[in-house]
Amino acid sequence: MDTSQMVKIATNYHDTLQCSLEYSLDDLSLYDVTSEALSHLQPHLTQTEHNDLAGNLSDDEIRTALKQVPNEKASGLDSIPVELWKWLDAAYLSSHQGEAPSPNIISILNALYSDISSYGVDQSTGFHDGWMCPIHKKNDKACIENY
Repeated sequence: MDTSQMVKIATNYHDTLQCSLEYSLDDLSLYDVTSEALSHLQPHLTQTEHNDLAGNLSDDEIRTALKQVPNEKASGLDSIPVELWKWLDAAYLSSHQGEAPSPNIISILNALYSDISSYGVDQSTGFHDGWMCPIHKKNDKACIENY
């Protein structure tokens, strides 16, 4: 079986996975159904937690998160490895010690996240694009549902 056949099988499997659950609702009906479903959920956040999550990220929070991302993992579709983001931050931090100033990548990322939070993702940027890489989990390797 060649790659194009495998892609067709995987695409068909995932496209039809939830066919039995498909429905057609206009925006108002979808809002009503969603509101009804959510009304049965018990929120797990305190008001303070909700307020904290609703606010903008700080540079320190972004820097801490960046430090926690493991090195030598697959990069995104932009092919930029996490090590580059970490190196850019280290270069900025060390540039305050007499070297030519480096761009503050953490502040740049913060501005990006704030813009997305306020305005959403511009569909033409591809920022939210991703790709699926099938990884065999268990059982028959010939069955796409085992990936």
